[in-house]
Amino acid sequence: MSKARGLADLGNVYNDGALSNRNLIINGSMTISQRYGTAASNLGGSSVFSVDRFNCFGPSASSTSTAQQVTDTPAGFKNSLKYTCGTGLSVTGGDYAQITQIMEGNNVAHLKWGTADALDVTVSFWVKSSLTGTFSFGVQNGPTNRSYVAQYAVGVANTWEYKAITISGDTSGTWSSDNTAAMRLVWDMGFGYGATSTVDAWQAGDVHYVAGNVKVNETSGATFNITGVQLEVGDTATPFEHRSYGDELARCQRYYYRTKVSTYGQGTFYGYTLAGQSLGTVFTFPSEMRTSPTRSYGGSWTASNFGTTPLLQGDAQSCFVYQNAISTGSGYFVPLGSGYLTFDAEL
Repeated sequence: MSKARGLADLGNVYNDGALSNRNLIINGSMTISQRYGTAASNLGGSSVFSVDRFNCFGPSASSTSTAQQVTDTPAGFKNSLKYTCGTGLSVTGGDYAQITQIMEGNNVAHLKWGTADALDVTVSFWVKSSLTGTFSFGVQNGPTNRSYVAQYAVGVANTWEYKAITISGDTSGTWSSDNTAAMRLVWDMGFGYGATSTVDAWQAGDVHYVAGNVKVNETSGATFNITGVQLEVGDTATPFEHRSYGDELARCQRYYYRTKVSTYGQGTFYGYTLAGQSLGTVFTFPSEMRTSPTRSYGGSWTASNFGTTPLLQGDAQSCFVYQNAISTGSGYFVPLGSGYLTFDAEL
């Protein structure tokens, strides 16, 4: 890129109102993976966050498809998300395969979609696929009754390529401005429904792809990597906005938080009270969550007077881990090497 073009792009970004915090995507560099680390996760008919905030889904008939955080990246990145098709199949009916990020209304309300003042946005990303051809990409509102389908081409197999798609702001439809689902970005891996011949335009309905476009889940062993995902205001794709690991982690923890396994007592809950009374402790989240999360625990734990299934309740700020009517005045609930707690407020 020439210096003149770079200065022009910078001027466009300034006019659009953002020099920093312009990327509305969370974990676009695929660096945070609280649930699975670098392990492959099975997608057979399941919704899996193989890396944080990116939801992967594979057809139930293709149970060997997987998603995984890997280190295969273009220059300047550490991680990518890799989707691998197991046994290829023709996806039909209501089955589908996709990679998606669902965005909270609080984070995109300033786009003013659904009004006459709706702002244009640009989505950019790096992609590497074992398949070449034209692929489908879509944007939808929370209720999935407003859709925009675009296309992008992969020209060389197994080679990182940069893509940018500008999307006009939608002046119609319902776009939430609170903590509920407002926007969905969808990379088509193989939809069996929602075909459209209308591209680069908003339309009513739940549509996802253009007939004849490449579907990764139809080819056995096909792979699709993505990283550097950025969504920003305006018609200009700017260089990817890298955030610190801590900043990105905190953003992800608004939607999902998993306590880390520790040999030094992290996750240990101990207390003392009168026999027959409740015993517990308050666990405060590192970030306020989007809403009161689903609370659970996994791995191995040992307990005394706490019972083997402690009760968990709370809100978006904290969790109360407790047991009712313990038999003695003290108790504990301690992880054994693999024990952890999870708090899920995903959209």
